[in-house]
Amino acid sequence: MDLARPDDEDQERISTLREDVENDLDEILSPRSSSESKTIALRRLEVLIGSACVKSSSQTSPFSDMGNLMRLQDGFECNSCSLGYQRPVARLELLAGLTKPGVDDEHYFTVKEIATQIVLSLSIIQGIALNHPRSKRWLGRIKPLEIFVDLLLASRHVSPTISASTSSSGSPKSGPSPDPSLTSTILDTILCILVDSTPALRAFEQCNGVQAIVKILKRAGTPREVR
Repeated sequence: MDLARPDDEDQERISTLREDVENDLDEILSPRSSSESKTIALRRLEVLIGSACVKSSSQTSPFSDMGNLMRLQDGFECNSCSLGYQRPVARLELLAGLTKPGVDDEHYFTVKEIATQIVLSLSIIQGIALNHPRSKRWLGRIKPLEIFVDLLLASRHVSPTISASTSSSGSPKSGPSPDPSLTSTILDTILCILVDSTPALRAFEQCNGVQAIVKILKRAGTPREVR
């Protein structure tokens, strides 16, 4: 059987891709990186994965961008799913604390920043989960799903965008406004993990995921998009 092997051009592309992914993950995980730098790295990684998904539909080479990217996911150094998953985990407690009733509006921008980073992390997780079976199986266990369920419940109180209105002086006035994007992204991520996976469905039931969905639906302020 004649197995395809990467030529010099493929090897160079794989090496460049590995370097890009590793650099972005290092930036995201480093405690010395600024919040802005982490957000930029998350956006780069999201674009990289999204572009690879789009290109894969028109590429027949086994060493396409998507093929190369999925091969990199087999190693812990470049697994964007497991490492990116740490962002929601690390920030869940802070997010929950800042969204408790009575918190001053001055914390709103902090909540928005956290929510933005979580949305980007979850977008990355979605792309990897749908294209890398090992990552999908890993995410479909009870403990990872518990994090997503808790994050879903916390998201009920989060408004990750700014509603800008103009005062009489013409300066923008910012304040919280209901935006379903965080909750919707979490639900989409859960669906990406559960689809075509009976073990993940059973794990989701065990960690009270169904009850969390019902709680979201029963909440009076739940936007139509989420319902």
